[in-house]
Amino acid sequence: MYYQLLKDTEANIENPEKIDILQAIRYLISAWKIDVTEKTIYHCFLHCKIRTPINNELQDNNITNISEVINNLQDQIQKLTYHNPMDVQQLINYPGEEKITEIPTDDSILELAKEQIRKEDIIEENNNEDDSFERPKISIMKAQETLELLELFWLQQDGDNHKVLKSIDFQKKELLLLKQAGLIQKSLSDYF
Repeated sequence: MYYQLLKDTEANIENPEKIDILQAIRYLISAWKIDVTEKTIYHCFLHCKIRTPINNELQDNNITNISEVINNLQDQIQKLTYHNPMDVQQLINYPGEEKITEIPTDDSILELAKEQIRKEDIIEENNNEDDSFERPKISIMKAQETLELLELFWLQQDGDNHKVLKSIDFQKKELLLLKQAGLIQKSLSDYF
């Protein structure tokens, strides 16, 4: 199966055998399970023109050419007579480039820990300032409107809602008593 598929592909036959993505994944899995070597992958990349061949002579020649180019650049920069000429070697091999990681000192670790503790303390102070929640004051009118809505809701429901409606009626009477108590005129002595 694989051999015929590869043969048709190399012969430039369009759509030698249509395969779906699942079948392509299965082909890939089975190909990798046969322990494909680096040499096989290298030759495959060369064949597909993904990679060019490596010549050791070509690499050695490039290394000498690079050093000649660097020397030529350095000479040209010197001929321009700048006050502070740029060092080409330093530009190409930047000193900080090889520094992979910085090992912190004990003092810097302590300073970072102190800063983190300060930040956490500030956040905790902000959270502890006022955790109280003040409930809004609801007027008697608003409570009456809400009870009327509840009564309307329970009237629209099927079933025996007699107890619920009786409870709502009781609440309405209590609100009426509160409203009437608020309407009684008070004397100045009540406030002192």
